This record gives sequence, C-alpha cells and structure tokens, in this order.
Amino acid sequence: MPKAAPLVFYYVTSHGYGHATRAAAVCSELERLGARVVVRTAAPAWLFSDEGLKAEVRPADLDCGLAMKDALAVDIPASLAAYEALHARWDELRREETALLRREGADVALSDAGALPVEAAAEAGVPAAVVSNFTWDWIVEPWAADEPRWETVRRRMAEAYARADVLLRLPLGGGAPAIVRSADMPLVVRAPSALGREAVRRKLGLDPADSRPVAAYSFGGVDWEGGAAAGADALAGWRFVAYVPRPAGLKADWLQLPRRSPLRHCDIIAAADAVLMKPGYGTFAEVLAARAPALVVPRADFRECAPMLEVVRRLGRIRMLETADFMAGRWQEGLDALAAATDPWADLALDGAEAVARRALALA
Repeated sequence: MPKAAPLVFYYVTSHGYGHATRAAAVCSELERLGARVVVRTAAPAWLFSDEGLKAEVRPADLDCGLAMKDALAVDIPASLAAYEALHARWDELRREETALLRREGADVALSDAGALPVEAAAEAGVPAAVVSNFTWDWIVEPWAADEPRWETVRRRMAEAYARADVLLRLPLGGGAPAIVRSADMPLVVRAPSALGREAVRRKLGLDPADSRPVAAYSFGGVDWEGGAAAGADALAGWRFVAYVPRPAGLKADWLQLPRRSPLRHCDIIAAADAVLMKPGYGTFAEVLAARAPALVVPRADFRECAPMLEVVRRLGRIRMLETADFMAGRWQEGLDALAAATDPWADLALDGAEAVARRALALA
C-alpha cells in the first residue's frame, strides 16, 4: 500500500494576523509537498481559507499572545491575567491535546509560537518544531524580572519550549532561549497575487488620473481610539488605504476596506508607494518582499520591536515616526522624506515557507 500523506498539526497564535498569514504561507508549501494539514488556532479561519488552502482549521485557544490596549500599547496586567487563567488549565488542556494528536496519528507538530502545544506533542511522542522569530517566554522575560507572577508564567513556558525538537528560526530578530537546537530559515512571506500594482489600484477604485502617492496604513486592524490634534497635518498630498476608520480629526483622503477584503494585505502593500505601520514580522516581511518604503511607529513595551528595527533598518527604505508625531497626526514630513529616499534594498531570499515545510516534513 502507498504510504499515507504525512499529517501536520499546525498551532498558530491568534496574537494579531501576522502569525496566521506566515503560517498560511507554510501550510501552502506543506500541501504542495503532499502533506495533510490541520490548523489549530483562535485566529479567523478565513485567514487560511482565503489563501486557497485545503487545511482543516479547528478552533483552539492554547496560547494567549498579549492583550493590547490599542495598536501600540500592551496591556500588561490583562496579559498576565490571561496567562494565569490559561496556566490554571494547562494540564487539562495539554492532556486533551496529547490525546488528540495520538488519536489522529499526527506525524509532526508545528507551533507559531505557543508553548503548550510543544509539550502536548512531546507527551504524544510527536516531533515538534517551533516556527517563529521569538518565543513568548523571551517576550515576557523583562516583566518576570520584577514580578514573581510573571516569572512563574515564564518558567512554565520555558519548560515546555525546551521539549521542542528544533526551532525553525525566522529572521528579523528575537529570542528563544529555552530551545537548544535551531536552524535559521529565510524570510517566510506570502507572495502577492499576479494582479500587479495597477490592477490592484483599479480594484480599490483609486482614480488612475490622481497622481498623489498611496500610503497603506497597517496597524493590525486595530482602530485608533484617540483623535488627531488640532495641529494635525492636512495630508492633502497623499491617499490612504486602511482596514480601519479614519482617525477622528485627521484630514486625509481615506479609503477604508473591510477586515476581510477580497484584496489581501500583501497585495495592498505591494501596490502602495509607502506604508505607515507598527513594527511586526508580518508587515515587515511583506514590506521587504515588495520593496515598499515604510514609516514605522515604534512600540516601547513589546520586546520584539527593538531588535527587529535594528535589523530591518539595514535592509531598505525604513524610517521612523515618533509616537507623539503619529498620535498628533504629524505624518506629512515623514511620508514626504520617505518618498524621496533612494537608499538601496537588500536582496533577500523569500523562500522561507518552502524551507520550513521541507524541514518540518523531514521530522516526520
């Protein structure tokens, strides 16, 4: 009898959409290589189905990520409460997931980037790889230094991560101190569609006779709760495309797309003249792949931010916009300077999804 196609269980955090979109890129390669894929996540299933995947998406809430006050600020007390609630049920959830992996005959488990699924896979005797540029124990480590409750959470996650067979380390900076074996992967990123820049703009309804540059506004689909100050820039020289409403008081030509748009985020990025964004792997990967200049608003309380910015600023036209200027609507100077930039883009390998899929299947 022919050997059955390997079965991969892919556990994906619901923290933002970037983890899901990069996991979807890997799932596509896994399927192309003949694997069957089950995705376990609390992220919306359409993030996978809209990529044309055959993967079965089953709801699962096995990872907290971080609670956010808004697009830029972490709610640290709410995050701790969420982790403590999860860890109170850790053993129960791990037993259930271990039983599921055994019952379904999983050949490989991938995690981006929760800790509990790694322990469940180890208990089931299933090879497990973490696919990420960081692990959550590393993210919360600075808070654990000052708060014993965070240290209890961090230590439990580190114990679970230590049972991974390998870290398939994605680029752009981060840490995963508990995992002993690692292999560096190229950039994992979804490829834009074959539509092309002008076709995407036509589908957006942008007037081709309007010569103003287009800026994609990418802040994780989180509305801006505040309003622009009275001194906000007029921004008449730019058009904006976003998945959220125009911030109150901001004077800008603003096209709001539905959260589930027929045009993928990576296509919007590739069709833009500039991207106004918060730092995050998913958007940075799409920016670098499309060579779309980016104006970045930093995040002071998210540990991934500083090492990521240190890396990406060497790779192309990446500039910073101070948080105070962003919140006040003072965007014009930064966007205009970005549009005039001429520094070269680094040549990057973009085949990380295939590389991860092949390494994962080699574990089976």
